[in-house]
Amino acid sequence: DASKDEALDRLGDLALGTASEGPQQAALFRSAVISSGVIPALVSLLGSTEPRRQYLTAVALHKLAIDDPTTELDNTHSLEICQGGAVGPLVKLLASEEEGVQSAAT
Repeated sequence: DASKDEALDRLGDLALGTASEGPQQAALFRSAVISSGVIPALVSLLGSTEPRRQYLTAVALHKLAIDDPTTELDNTHSLEICQGGAVGPLVKLLASEEEGVQSAAT
C-alpha cells in the first residue's frame, strides 16, 4: 500500500504547493479536492492501523482545511471536514503511541 501513502503525501503537498502559482490557485485546488467527495475516504484512512498512513492522512486533512484569509473560496473547508466525520478519528489519534501521529492530529 505504498501507493496510498505516496498519494496522501502528494495530496498534502499539492494542497499547499499550488500556492507557488498564487494563493488563489491553492484555494481553488483545495476547493476542487473537497468538492470531489474525497473526505469520507480520508476519514476512513484515519482508522488505519499503520501509523505512517494515519500521519499522512491527518496532515492531508489539515492542509485541506487551511483557510486563506485573502479569498472566500475555502472558508468552509474546515466545517466540511468536521461534518465529514474527521473529528472523532482525529481525537482517537491523539492517543497514538507515535508522537508524529499525535502532532498531525491536532
